[in-house]
Amino acid sequence: MITSCSKKFYTGRYSTNFPSYGMFSQSIELKEDSTFIKNFRGDMMNDNSVGTWSIKQDTLILVFDTIKNPKSRYKGTEIFKIKNKKLIPPDNDWIITNLKSKNIWDTLSNKQKRELKKTINLTPKDFKGTMRKQYYILRDK
Repeated sequence: MITSCSKKFYTGRYSTNFPSYGMFSQSIELKEDSTFIKNFRGDMMNDNSVGTWSIKQDTLILVFDTIKNPKSRYKGTEIFKIKNKKLIPPDNDWIITNLKSKNIWDTLSNKQKRELKKTINLTPKDFKGTMRKQYYILRDK
């Protein structure tokens, strides 16, 4: 556990709160030496990506090491908001910003805008069209 500015952050294994499409799940194991392993598994796939992590205020920053692991599924940087024992991905507001920059946003009806805002940060939970907000939750310390 790391305490910073009266907020607690726990190292350990975080995994998604539900598998996407009922079969794909991910976990992030944050080690005390500031390294991590992100695992993706499901439907006959199971691979790991590695890197280093750091914290700035209430944000977790993952930097993937593609030099040591060039065939890594994940590349670049990922950020998550730390909230209690959860890691929450950032909102995908860039989609709306992109639609506005291309003058498409104003052509949508109010109903279309509401539907887009409702589903923009959701992940398919199953093949029936059920959508939910996905995040990582601490499972093992």
